[in-house]
Amino acid sequence: PMAYSILQRNRILETVRFSAELLSETEWQAALPEVLARLGAAAEVSRVFVFENGPAGEGHLLSVHRAEWVAPGISGSAGGLIAPSFAWEGQGFERWAEWIATRRAVVPQAGRLDPQMRALLHPSVRSLIAMPINVRGAWWGFLGAGDCAHERDWSDAEQDSFQAVADMLGAAIVRHVARAALL
Repeated sequence: PMAYSILQRNRILETVRFSAELLSETEWQAALPEVLARLGAAAEVSRVFVFENGPAGEGHLLSVHRAEWVAPGISGSAGGLIAPSFAWEGQGFERWAEWIATRRAVVPQAGRLDPQMRALLHPSVRSLIAMPINVRGAWWGFLGAGDCAHERDWSDAEQDSFQAVADMLGAAIVRHVARAALL
């Protein structure tokens, strides 16, 4: 497993601070590429991405890929680790949806996943983390990251940092909706 260094922790914390400033000063859609790029570089991951939830019909929940940063040398896009959009029900993601929606990280190493779950992910995925983005108390979507180079156990500091950025993103979306309602 990859060692988590004090230098890496400090880079991630600086990214959280930067994200707070940028998301408070800039519309969230415009700020998102820079936030994801800095978070991905600081955490030393292959990808950082955002998915937004929406209805899939018949009461099912669909998540749609909205933004992504990909590290140099990593191929692919449009979700890369998971399909560009997917329904949580009927594909084996039900348990993940429950975990993410209740503010618990999904942090599996690919080798620990059952074969059905593993088949849903891109073959290069070695580790994955996902944190909920909540808007006005409702589960809006998730911020995630994938590591294609290492199986890793995400440290508490990494999990807390990803959740802090997800929380800031949720607050930025609330501000955007409130401003739009005033216009």
